[in-house]
Amino acid sequence: MYYRGHPIEINLFRRMVHDVLGRVEDMLWTELMWVGSRRDRFTIPLEDLRDDLKWDRYNHSFLSREDNKLRHGCAWMLARMQRLTGE
Repeated sequence: MYYRGHPIEINLFRRMVHDVLGRVEDMLWTELMWVGSRRDRFTIPLEDLRDDLKWDRYNHSFLSREDNKLRHGCAWMLARMQRLTGE
């Protein structure tokens, strides 16, 4: 791989991408989800999520499906926000 005629060492490129993704993930947790500690983080196995694009009912999405176990995510986020803002 070359950039402006200079070779790019693939291992350095991989490390840069890995570092950027780590920083973006940290920003997601701290700035958008208000989770400061790594031990409070959770994972969602994306390959297990189910969605039905034919379902066009208002206020229904993959978040509403019981088998995805994400139904209470909004309540979790609101409770976190209220706890951290004191409201």
